[in-house]
Amino acid sequence: GNFDEAYCIAALTRGSNVVQNFSSRGPSNGRVIKPSFSAPGHLVNSAWISRTSNSVYRAISGTSMAAPCFNGAVALLWSAVPHLERDVEGTEKVFQETSLGQESTLCQSPQPSPNHLYGYGTINLEKAVEY
Repeated sequence: GNFDEAYCIAALTRGSNVVQNFSSRGPSNGRVIKPSFSAPGHLVNSAWISRTSNSVYRAISGTSMAAPCFNGAVALLWSAVPHLERDVEGTEKVFQETSLGQESTLCQSPQPSPNHLYGYGTINLEKAVEY
């Protein structure tokens, strides 16, 4: 999270817009808004390697679940809107403009939204595709 150019994704509690306790808060060392966005990261069904079976799924929690959700949203957006493919700045702008901003002044946030708890808010792929 301290590398200003990196995207950091807050992990939201399943079924709500509450950031999980394990999810890091901003700001970055360079005072950049972190996290960048928010995505589901609590009890996400994921493939799991088991010693007894090759096809096991478990509900896993972590920013390691929220980040792939965001990455998948980017891939789906690029598929639906081909002129954005590989346009990182354009893609970021679309998500910044269409995310569901949650307001907070916690964590030294300079304004209610974007902030250092939710970033620009929960990604909204439907709005992003329509943008």
